[in-house]
Formats: sequence, structure tokens, C-alpha cells
Amino acid sequence: MFKRIFNSIFLFNIFFTTSVFAHGNDEQVTPTDYSWIIYITFGLYALTIVGFIYYYILDKQLKPTKKSKKNKKDLSTLNEKAFKTLKWSFLVLILAIATNITYSVLDKPINLNGIEEYNHNLEIDVKTFKSDTVIHVEDGTKIDYDHFPPTIGNHYSRDLAYGVVYDEELPDYEFLVHNLEHGDIVIYYNPKLSTEVQDKVKELVSAKKIGSGVLVVKNEEIKEEIVATAWGKQMKQEKADTEELEQFIYDYIYRGPEQITGR
Repeated sequence: MFKRIFNSIFLFNIFFTTSVFAHGNDEQVTPTDYSWIIYITFGLYALTIVGFIYYYILDKQLKPTKKSKKNKKDLSTLNEKAFKTLKWSFLVLILAIATNITYSVLDKPINLNGIEEYNHNLEIDVKTFKSDTVIHVEDGTKIDYDHFPPTIGNHYSRDLAYGVVYDEELPDYEFLVHNLEHGDIVIYYNPKLSTEVQDKVKELVSAKKIGSGVLVVKNEEIKEEIVATAWGKQMKQEKADTEELEQFIYDYIYRGPEQITGR
């Protein structure tokens, strides 16, 4: 009876893990940051299977037969091994269930955070850019983009954290273009802006959608007060307008070609 219940729990969790893993990859182009957890879970289930198989082998050897020549000492040793095998298989299964639950919780896409409120139904002046090549280059390689600030093209293999205000050193554009590829929005502001306007712009870093967010970057190289960028999109503001910035975020966030959930 105990073994039947135990096996039923085990088979249910194998099915549950498979369904969670399959569903978790339905809406993404590349694996999420938490995909490694599910591989560990499958590994733990595999160990559990090995444990069960070994337990059944030992259990079969414990059953008395007419030709059995095992003495009591041998049977006692086998019985002890079978008990330990069952115990460790049970503990591994519990750990597998725990990692299964952890994955199902962590791998949920990030919900919209104020994005719907950013839709003001405004027509904004946005330029579109294209690039003949989009490849990763070695960090430190300087790229001559055909527009400024760049929105598309070759870039470094690493990106930067979104939800951050970069108000000290200006990051390399090659990093930021990679962010745009993931669907992030990069908003450059001129440090000549008043502190009040700067604070309003910086508040926009709280916006995020699924696996994309906003970076606000101080940039002394721009002539305008604000330049907002998305993948292949650019909006310049001679006069800062936060409502238009919100509309830009609403229209273009999480629209890059390399969308990743769980970033």
C-alpha cells in the first residue's frame, strides 16, 4: 500500500514537472534565468527512479524461495540496504518536489507595472532605423553607428540591469543597444534639465513589462533635453514631456527581437 501511494506521488510530480517546463517555454525565445532549476529537478527525479529500481531489486532478493541459501545475516544486510534506499529515494523525491515548486513560482513572467497607465493615446514623433548587421562584438570594440544615440546594430554580448538610473559615468552605447535588443527602453536626459524634471524622468525606471524594463541615463552628448530609444526606434524631445515618454514606453517596451521572460 505504501509503495503504491509513493509511486503515485512520484508519477504525478513527473507529469507536473514536464507540464510546467513545457508551459514555461511557450512564450519565450530563449531560456529564462530560472531554467536551470527545472534541469536540477529532472536530475533529482532521475535519481529517484534509480533509487526505486535498486529498491525493487533488493526487495525481490529478500523474498524467500525454495532455492534460497541466504542466511539470516545476509537477509538482515539486504533488508537494511532496502530500507536505506527507500528512505533516501523518499528524501530525494521531497527535494525534487521542492525545486519543482520553486521553479513554478520563480518562472512566472513579471506582471505589468503601471504600463497601462502610460497609454495616453498620444501620437508621438518617432523615427525608425534599420541595420544590415546585428551581431555580438568583443567588449571594448567601438562601433560607428549611423545614427545617434544608437538604437540598433552590432553590440556587446552583455547588457546592463534595467530599473536603474545611470547618473554618473555614461555606459558604452554597445551595452545599451543590447538592452534595446531585449525590449528595454533607454531614456537619455540632458543634465542641464532642472532637478524637478530630472526626478520625474528618473521615476520612469519603475516601469516594466514581462522581461523588459527602463534605463534612465544621464548623457551630456545629446543636444536635446530628452532622447528616448527602443530597438530601432528613437524619439527626441527639445522640451521634456513625461506624458510622451510614458506613451513611448507603452508603445515600444518588450518589443525587441530577443525577448526573455524572467529577466
